[in-house]
Amino acid sequence: MTTLAFTRPEERLPSSIAMAEEIGFKVLAAPSLRIMEGDEEDFRRFEHHLADGRYAAVVVTSVTAVEHSMARTADREGLLSRLGEVMLIAIGRATRDSLRGHGLDPFMPDEYTSTGLVEMFSDTLEGKCVCLLRSNKGSRVLNDGLIDAGAEIDEVHVYRLEPVLSSTGMDRILDAMKEGTIDAYAFTSGLSARTFIDIAEGSLGKEMVRKRFSDSVVAVIGEPTAEEVRGSGHTVDIISTKADFPMMLQEIWEHSHHAL
Repeated sequence: MTTLAFTRPEERLPSSIAMAEEIGFKVLAAPSLRIMEGDEEDFRRFEHHLADGRYAAVVVTSVTAVEHSMARTADREGLLSRLGEVMLIAIGRATRDSLRGHGLDPFMPDEYTSTGLVEMFSDTLEGKCVCLLRSNKGSRVLNDGLIDAGAEIDEVHVYRLEPVLSSTGMDRILDAMKEGTIDAYAFTSGLSARTFIDIAEGSLGKEMVRKRFSDSVVAVIGEPTAEEVRGSGHTVDIISTKADFPMMLQEIWEHSHHAL
């Protein structure tokens, strides 16, 4: 059985473990990030500018951004109505489906990542104000790419992410990593990857982490996450171009079993 290790935000762990086990993985998982409320003033600014027509487009980067926005607004129907009047763009199938569940019909890049969004919509958004509805730890790829394309950016941190530095799940991953019994590692964001690598190297040493990664499959979502792993001196085997955890799991499974 293929042993897969990954870290995910605490709130996503149960469903993520269930997905991986259903595919056939033996799973070692730990919380990587804790999701916290974003700045209240930031969100009120978003609602105000959405209502006064400042935004030509709103980019929603995650299911969590959808959930926190709906939970925080005092006028849910008004928010949905106004989101329906702008160009609404979703990063990833899960985000798109979450917005559809609220009766919205967002655009989605052909390549589901931030890089794909910049490539697909940069011409359309030139000279326009674009709101990025996201966490406080999002990749700069969106900001930089859209600014380079001539868009004005308003980044709204609808939620915050804080690293989880210790847990029973992490201890189990580190024990298995030390023993060399993990076949694949999966990282869904640059922050998750950096947090895990810092913890692992602090516990086991950089050389052991490098050896364990080189002896296994290392998979990431998106080029920014790959750059984070490579920047720490490690290799990446799979770069999923879909901002979609289930699809990355399938890619890891196919890669691992093709290798066999």
